[in-house]
Amino acid sequence: GMWTALFTIICAITDSSCLMMYVTRFSEEIFSSIVSVLEIAAALTAIINIFLSDLSVGAQLLSVILCSATYITAVKFRDLRGSDWMNATWRKHVSNYGVVITIILGTIIANAVLEPFGITDLGFLNVPASI
Repeated sequence: GMWTALFTIICAITDSSCLMMYVTRFSEEIFSSIVSVLEIAAALTAIINIFLSDLSVGAQLLSVILCSATYITAVKFRDLRGSDWMNATWRKHVSNYGVVITIILGTIIANAVLEPFGITDLGFLNVPASI
């Protein structure tokens, strides 16, 4: 925290924001591509680690199904913006919040499927009770 604060103060004092006019759209796209590749690699590594762990076959299969369904649904929500479904305002909102909606739906489906199929070892994110 302190290092970030110090760095921010130095950038403000030296007026480093004036250098942003030299950043091109091409630079932004390269950076976003690098971040995307890193996130995709992390997701694939997590899926591979699920198969290398000692989880049950049901938990492994459910993990792959949830991962695939989350990706496909998020892409479909993104593509909704250019479709004829609903009016433009609703399409825009659903498209903008598609990833959040998809994660919430995936969590609800995962919790609903666990007990009927007897899957007890599916991993979830650990959320602290308080900050």
